[in-house]
Amino acid sequence: MARGESMLLTYLFEHEGCTPKELAQVMRVSPARITVILSGLECKRLVRRVSDGKDKRRLHVRLTETGIAAVQTIREEALGYALQWCENLGEADAQTLIRITDRLLKMEAAREQQTKHNADCLKEGDGAEG
Repeated sequence: MARGESMLLTYLFEHEGCTPKELAQVMRVSPARITVILSGLECKRLVRRVSDGKDKRRLHVRLTETGIAAVQTIREEALGYALQWCENLGEADAQTLIRITDRLLKMEAAREQQTKHNADCLKEGDGAEG
């Protein structure tokens, strides 16, 4: 499985039902590229695109059971790699790696929250003009 596919599946696992547009923004790729990736994942029966109940033009992406199993495998493999790295680094360097990784994850979470806040503000601004 390609790295981009793994990242997309993992994101969907944590953010079920997001739109292709949101996926493109998070993955920092064009909507056209997300369409290609999603088509490939649909062929592998890992995701499905479903119409919004209120707006049939709007699509949401959901993991299939096979997709959920794939994410679980991806996570198990990542944990195995991380444990191997820590063993090879030794205790002191492993602690440093964990501390820095934790800091990076917190920074990324803050960035995601700010991005979502900015998007919400833009939506509110669009509604105010009409």
